[in-house]
Amino acid sequence: MKKLFIPVACCLIMLTSATAQEKKGGERKHNMHHQKHEIKKQLNLSEEQKSKMKSIHEKYREQEKTLKSNDDMTRGDFKKQMGELKEKRKAEVEANLTPEQKNKMKEIKENKEKEMKEKSAARFEKMSEKLQLDEKQKATLLEQRKNNQAQMKSIRDNQSLSDIQKREQIKALKEKQKAEVKSILTEEQKQKLESRKNKDSKVK
Repeated sequence: MKKLFIPVACCLIMLTSATAQEKKGGERKHNMHHQKHEIKKQLNLSEEQKSKMKSIHEKYREQEKTLKSNDDMTRGDFKKQMGELKEKRKAEVEANLTPEQKNKMKEIKENKEKEMKEKSAARFEKMSEKLQLDEKQKATLLEQRKNNQAQMKSIRDNQSLSDIQKREQIKALKEKQKAEVKSILTEEQKQKLESRKNKDSKVK
């Protein structure tokens, strides 16, 4: 049936995790659970807030379960209604936070984005060394990377988009980025890149 992918922003403030059916999903669930535990400590939620958070999650989990069981619904309608449920749940969760906790969540989000950029930069340098990129290739890739990051931020900051729409656009942007990377690589470098991906998949 249709799978539910919970957006990162919501995951950080939800107190329970979604059921994972595959190994990769299980690893993601474990990491998300750890993140939520750490965020919960940083937000210093009261017992009343924890109780409300749990009630909110349970309410929307039942609504999502009912929505997912509707086999007569088109995929487009499913995405639309699921997106609406997520937005409502997100609004209720945020309404349960104090102004200080909301500021803390904003700070956490900014730190997370900074951390992701640093990791991305480190991966780029590692890839450059492995593929032996020349200076022109590195400059082109860095420019492409800068543009993609700007587009990624624009998508995430677009309040008119639902979480599902944001994920779809981000996924398309990542595919575009992969194509751009391959377009400037030599055949030998492409083979090295594929070989590295295969090794990484075997390790996982």
